[in-house]
Amino acid sequence: MPGGLVFDIDTSLVAAREGGWAHLHPEVAALLGALATRGIVLRPRRPTSKGQVERTIGYLETSFLPLRTFASFDDLQAQHDRWATDVAGRRVLRRTGARVADAWAVERGFLRPLHDPLPDTDWRFEARASADGYVRVDTVDYSVPPAFAGRRIGVRVGPREVAITCEGVEIARDRRNFLPADVVLDPGHGRADAFLRRLAREYPRGEVHVILDNVSTHKTPDVVRWLARHRRFTFHFTPTSASWMNQVETWFGILTRQALRRGSFENVRALSAAIERFTREWNAGGTPFTWVKSADEILAKAVRKTQPDSGTGH
Repeated sequence: MPGGLVFDIDTSLVAAREGGWAHLHPEVAALLGALATRGIVLRPRRPTSKGQVERTIGYLETSFLPLRTFASFDDLQAQHDRWATDVAGRRVLRRTGARVADAWAVERGFLRPLHDPLPDTDWRFEARASADGYVRVDTVDYSVPPAFAGRRIGVRVGPREVAITCEGVEIARDRRNFLPADVVLDPGHGRADAFLRRLAREYPRGEVHVILDNVSTHKTPDVVRWLARHRRFTFHFTPTSASWMNQVETWFGILTRQALRRGSFENVRALSAAIERFTREWNAGGTPFTWVKSADEILAKAVRKTQPDSGTGH
């Protein structure tokens, strides 16, 4: 741990500045105190004060980050450590003529070990769960069990997890999601809710008609209550054993034949990438499907399929 941390006049750190003095937010000041270090706030319009830091950040952005994906913070740290040893540490700085790894070895001798345990920096707040069973953290909605919809709940937000409690009892825990305007749905809290919320977000105005298979998972009490609160949405169910009437089923068949049936996918991510790639290519030149039969002929066929066989058995 260094004796001081240098940073810009960032509003997330600095509450106000009066003359030559910067006033830190109380939470930031408390964290620096717990770490037994001091904050060094740079003056405005002094780029040379942080030029080396900016160059280092630029080097990270151009040499380390491109074409990489990270499954978690731990994965990011592990990849960085390997890159720092194998690539960055071997560089020779023109300004000093020394390798980065050698300079780092000298500098580490002046650093103190981090506190163990580290200070608690989790964000805590109280909120009321929405009527459809979600609580918002930043711009991300996290689901809670349906029984807690509309109730007052406590939220604890860490860098890796979001924990939700009600009257001191934990009711949900999810991995922290940093995707803007996303929805995190626990499988036990109902899959249909996530689809409905995304539908409302994608189509914020006007009437929306949704064609669905006639299965029980599309008619749960949670779905019925959601539709009652969102009158501009209407569900249309295909007749039993007639899902072929939904034209998206035709497209699913095309997707299966042209992109999936003879494919080989190492994992779910590779499968998802293949589906997304085919979808983009299809949408680039896609045209609406056209029924070759009239509506009366199609409905007559659906009715015949749903009627039981009236003949005698043999």
